[in-house]
Amino acid sequence: MVESSYSFILTLYKEDGDRLGEAAVEPDWGPAYEDARLTALRRGRLSPDAFHSDGVVQPIWDTKSGRPHVAGVKVALENVAAGPDPDADGGVIVPITYFRKLAEAASVQLVARGVLKEGDTFQYGVLAHEKNGCGGPSDDGSVRIREAGDPLPVHASALDPYLARSMVCGPDTTDDFPVFFPASMLERIAALVRDAGPCETGGMLIGRLCRDADAGELFAEVTAQLPAEHVQADSASLTFTGETWAAARDAIRLRGGSETPLGWYHSHPAKEWCKDCPPEKRATCSLECFFSAADQQVHATLFPHAYSVALVVTDGQRGLRFDLYGWRRTRILQRGFHMLRADGGRGEASS
Repeated sequence: MVESSYSFILTLYKEDGDRLGEAAVEPDWGPAYEDARLTALRRGRLSPDAFHSDGVVQPIWDTKSGRPHVAGVKVALENVAAGPDPDADGGVIVPITYFRKLAEAASVQLVARGVLKEGDTFQYGVLAHEKNGCGGPSDDGSVRIREAGDPLPVHASALDPYLARSMVCGPDTTDDFPVFFPASMLERIAALVRDAGPCETGGMLIGRLCRDADAGELFAEVTAQLPAEHVQADSASLTFTGETWAAARDAIRLRGGSETPLGWYHSHPAKEWCKDCPPEKRATCSLECFFSAADQQVHATLFPHAYSVALVVTDGQRGLRFDLYGWRRTRILQRGFHMLRADGGRGEASS
């Protein structure tokens, strides 16, 4: 649970600067907290044993307008090792664009009241006020995030041998930590997608988080896929149930318990969606690569860790396509991955 001695308020304006109204909001600091943890872990500033350290959200006051106007927030962690750069403390700076969805939700109420017209553009600012009579969870009034949990299992391993026998797939996102998939696993997932035919299918991705201390980098090796059991599937959706995750946890225990859930995968049977479309429309189909709002909701709810990834397998007009998505600076975006080749070769490919 997150407690705060600050109240955050959105102020909405017309483009000409006229004020439209205010709305009190309660931001979800979880994605920013997860980003700070992963950043500190990648830099070697956070021990896996202290992965569940308390997080602190501190308002950054606007240098021109001053307090209570917020220019952004800083999410930092306690128990982070000191370094030569005082600003590189494992924290992340979150701009006020983090409040955008909350501002869009607030604008709906203004439209309902007739203050704003449907389709009108607007601007917003963020204010932070100390709550009256609140001693707060910290002396400086910042938000504190507390989470209990077991140490994060991170294995010591060299990165170069993985790079030497892998192919780069997808977009070049060098800022993301590397994720490696065995080619044989992708082939197995492809077979499951084909067997599912017109229905979506999916499952959990498990493996190991590794850190190369010499390279100063964290990476993930996906070691297995666990087909989801007890799911509800049709051509346009895949619903994981409580039994699905219980079966996955049992499977991890049977495998020795040394692996960690790294994410999930699911398919998009685009050929089924497009079977009634005319040929000219199918030739320019835009369904080859996307991560829907429903997909984002599943990922944010069930796989909130910044190292969590989601593999989408699209069965489209041009065959099967693999695309990986993951967290980047609190947003879920497409990212690249590495395919481990059994022959030990190395090359570059796009999917």
